[in-house]
Amino acid sequence: MKEKEKTQEKMKKTGKMAAMKAMLGAMTFTVLFTMSGFYSYAGAKDVGKNAGNWILDQLFWLGLVILAIALAACLIKKAWVGAVITIVAGGVILVFIKNPEMVSNIGETLVHDVLRL
Repeated sequence: MKEKEKTQEKMKKTGKMAAMKAMLGAMTFTVLFTMSGFYSYAGAKDVGKNAGNWILDQLFWLGLVILAIALAACLIKKAWVGAVITIVAGGVILVFIKNPEMVSNIGETLVHDVLRL
């Protein structure tokens, strides 16, 4: 028992214990968040398609939050060129997330133009 307490004390001193608790909390939140979203699509016939749409919706909002954080960081640093590039690149990525069919259409168009099929 004393060895376990000594180990916990050492971990507390180095901050590893707090980091492990934070990581465990984040993983628990992630599992609970994703599992609760799948229940809403479980009654439909196309469960896989609905789950894929749900994941794309979540990726869109996650990308929007990441874009906002990156834009805020650029604006705090007063990096105006970086802010414009962040807006343009983030907008393009968000459009591709919202319309994944667009990526395959662009690929097919490039293949047909390059190979003249």
